[in-house]
Amino acid sequence: MDFAFFLAPVHYQIPPNSAGGYLGLLNSSTWAGTSRTQIMTVEFESYSNGDKDPPMEHVGINDNSIASAVYVPWDAGSNSGKLANAWITYNNLSVFWTYDENPVFMGNSSLSYVFDLMKTLPQWVKIGFSAGTGQFTECNTIKSWKFTSNFKTKQPKPSNKFSF
Repeated sequence: MDFAFFLAPVHYQIPPNSAGGYLGLLNSSTWAGTSRTQIMTVEFESYSNGDKDPPMEHVGINDNSIASAVYVPWDAGSNSGKLANAWITYNNLSVFWTYDENPVFMGNSSLSYVFDLMKTLPQWVKIGFSAGTGQFTECNTIKSWKFTSNFKTKQPKPSNKFSF
């Protein structure tokens, strides 16, 4: 059972048969990743999906694939039902999570991966959350979320030309 934050091209279409370990985002023909896949995910994995996954519950950063480029073990079972707070930042890609009741993010991370978004993703992307389960069920609730960017776009210069 997977829950993920993702970045994908703005016109990305969810492929058929993307349930279970495919995060609801990929399928058996796209899971291994190619330059055409163009998707980045941070997954919170509460069930190991065999050969595609590490052999334990984990948090992973996935680069164009279901297979985690980097991961750390995560004890989802003993934290079931607890409110978790997660920060996903991109300077390099970093993930921090805590179960503290009054969390304070100090810039440290639980997991990080050097990742060049410009090599994987197009200029315009969508962000979102996705989940997939197989024969089991899982309930994930997003209590709140916030997206901020300091990306500056160039405004076109006003033209002094007139046409009639």
